[in-house]
Amino acid sequence: MKHLIQDDIKNYDISQLEEAITLLDTLYETGQDCIDPISNKLVPDITYDAMRSRLKELSPDSTIFSAPTASTQAPTQQIKHDPPMVSIEKANGEKRTDQLANFLSKAMTALSYTEEDQRSRSEDNALFAQSYKRDGVAVAIKWENGKLVSAGLRPRDGINGEDVTKNIVHVQGVLETLPLPITIEIRGELECRIETFNKMNADATKNGTDTYSNPRMFTAGTIRKWKDADTTRLNMINFTGYLVENYHDPNLATAISQAKWVNKILGVNFVQKRPFDGSSLPLMEINAPKLAYEVDGVVVEVNNLEDCEQYGRHGDNPVGNPRGKIAWKFNEREYPVVVDDIRWQTGRTGRVTPVLMFQGVMIDGTKVVQCTAHNVGIVQSLGLGTSAKITIIKSGKIIPKIASLVLGAKYAPVPDVCASCGEKLDYISDGKTTTIVGKEVIVADFVCPNKDGCPAQNIQSLKHYLDTMGCKGVGPSMIEKMVSANLVGYPSDFYALTLKDLQQAGVTERQGMLAIASIWKVRSPDKIKDNYKLEEKIEDAKQKGITVPLQHLIASLGIHGASKGTGRKLSDTFGTLEAVMAATVEELEKVDDVGTKTAESLHSYFEKHKDDIEALSEFVHVEVPKQGVFSGMKFVFTGSFPGGKSRWQSFVEENGGQIGSSVSKKTDVVVIGPDAGSKETKARDLNSKTGKPILLEGSDALEQFLAEKNE
Repeated sequence: MKHLIQDDIKNYDISQLEEAITLLDTLYETGQDCIDPISNKLVPDITYDAMRSRLKELSPDSTIFSAPTASTQAPTQQIKHDPPMVSIEKANGEKRTDQLANFLSKAMTALSYTEEDQRSRSEDNALFAQSYKRDGVAVAIKWENGKLVSAGLRPRDGINGEDVTKNIVHVQGVLETLPLPITIEIRGELECRIETFNKMNADATKNGTDTYSNPRMFTAGTIRKWKDADTTRLNMINFTGYLVENYHDPNLATAISQAKWVNKILGVNFVQKRPFDGSSLPLMEINAPKLAYEVDGVVVEVNNLEDCEQYGRHGDNPVGNPRGKIAWKFNEREYPVVVDDIRWQTGRTGRVTPVLMFQGVMIDGTKVVQCTAHNVGIVQSLGLGTSAKITIIKSGKIIPKIASLVLGAKYAPVPDVCASCGEKLDYISDGKTTTIVGKEVIVADFVCPNKDGCPAQNIQSLKHYLDTMGCKGVGPSMIEKMVSANLVGYPSDFYALTLKDLQQAGVTERQGMLAIASIWKVRSPDKIKDNYKLEEKIEDAKQKGITVPLQHLIASLGIHGASKGTGRKLSDTFGTLEAVMAATVEELEKVDDVGTKTAESLHSYFEKHKDDIEALSEFVHVEVPKQGVFSGMKFVFTGSFPGGKSRWQSFVEENGGQIGSSVSKKTDVVVIGPDAGSKETKARDLNSKTGKPILLEGSDALEQFLAEKNE
């Protein structure tokens, strides 16, 4: 599989970025390969982060930053994270020092910190804290009254994490009973120590059994193994916390004091947090290989926990990256390779992407044989033909990207026609240039214009639908067999498939049943070995049908420019699929973030596929959004509350309200409990100046507010 690199996305427009991020969130959440719908390439974490950063530059108010993704597609065995588990901003590459300095400067200004504050404060109360960024598998573990009750992994949407409670009790450092009878959630990393991992792989090699590429892959695979879980291997995993949630104690006001308390009082291993010292970062990078566990950077964060929360998240929403934290990433090692061949692949939108092939090079235990060159302009400008010499670096975990051009080839051949359908390719370029690996390159693309007749585009469009709907296990080769046998041409055809149809297309009985089960979203069908039981599960799923939010359905159709963010705006404006389909171009253009091209694309698609969508509606139903007296209102909680803050946040959501993480001009109501912090100060200041937000003193006032609304 080809890999998407950061340079690839420089020419993506807003709609393409929204479309890609929306699908990638769903793929990550459902445990599938994260493949970019625009280029059909595998997306590493670092490129996904770059996509979000690029979209932030182009469209700061994009709905991608204001709504969770794919949360309604959660399988039953999941843990809902509240607040969401999210990634943090990255400072990497040549600009990492400047990015970190910018982060610190903005935080100092936003939180009214001064240099005098930094000099005069005690160690625990420093302005900023730092700690190694562990490179493991993120998990949230919850204890109630001191007893372990649940554990869920971090999904890319931040909300619906895979339930690993059954296995977490066998992990080193996880206490089934805490020394205090408290209700608390500790978030941290699951990791296999390097020495343990190397010994395990050495034993496996000696015994002729399979080895793992790196500690993180071993950890991720082991913790997710539900059936016949190997407790011996689970014991090789350690838990290290980095954040406490849903536990309020005014004595634990900072990240540093919190870390010390968890280590000393609870006896749970927690990352060591110290006052920030920028001069120590290079030394921490040098010493990283000497550590007992894998790390890939240093986390720098606002030390005061209330200030960090009030500082909010990018996009001022509960699923955005927190503004108060950043990861200063370590530099990657470069690996020299020689290009042997270039393969060109047509994606769902017709865009043709080149992939550089070379002799395998080992990176972190994995043999890497290819990387993307993004587009024809880069190939021609850099001379990326046979015998070209380049260096690649590990991007994300082991996904490679071009780091530098050592020697270009004298001749870089490019195709004339689409490899899938034979149609003559369009060469698209506006003559602009950009800089990649220090060289000026032409911005140009090959595009196959045969949108309706190109097998590659059709297959990728159908795969996009299944991926967006969260259907695991039906890959391009299976879809290709369906298309070749004239069984599937539009998404609605998936739901009419029978086992007999697939067997006639050359699919075995078991393969056919697994494919149908995946289409109908039967959970983990491969684990149901009895075909009769699997058939029963499929029939049950057919009876229930599939229900999704309107924005999710719109995104799955692959309409150019219509991501889930666009779908949410359409849903808010029109309310129903029928109303969206009946809207004119002019009416669609009036919707926020829907430009003329997207409006025309939507209108044209719905006109052309009216009958197809009607057929699809027999199987896929649009979910009606939850409504209540708090609909359209945004609430923020600060302080402590009887039964915990989460209980009252759920109370608001059940009545149609939204929960915010920080106080701003967009906040409608702030509920203030005992021991409230800087959010109360901000709320009272705004209220005195504008009369908004409404201030409610405690949970009793919130219940009274609901009663008044209902009158």
